[in-house]
Amino acid sequence: MDGSMLGRLKPSVIFEEKTKKDEGEEIENLIQASRISLYWIRMVHQSETDDERDINLIKLEQHIAYIKSMSLPKRFKNDHKDILEEVQGFLIELKKEI
Repeated sequence: MDGSMLGRLKPSVIFEEKTKKDEGEEIENLIQASRISLYWIRMVHQSETDDERDINLIKLEQHIAYIKSMSLPKRFKNDHKDILEEVQGFLIELKKEI
């Protein structure tokens, strides 16, 4: 690579790629959190004993705490909020039944 190529390369292009990669990882983490929420909800529903249900509820509550602690860019805040509200709503309804 000669010096003329380096002169034409804009630093913003390098940082833009890193930003896109970081945002991709953040949205992937949010999608994964949503999937894990569904997993724990399913586990609570499929619990065969009260002890098993209690353990799965604890795991679900821990996962909700993790979702709350997630730090995401502003453009993902609404999705983050929606996922959190859905999971918390399920937990509230489930506790009413118990």
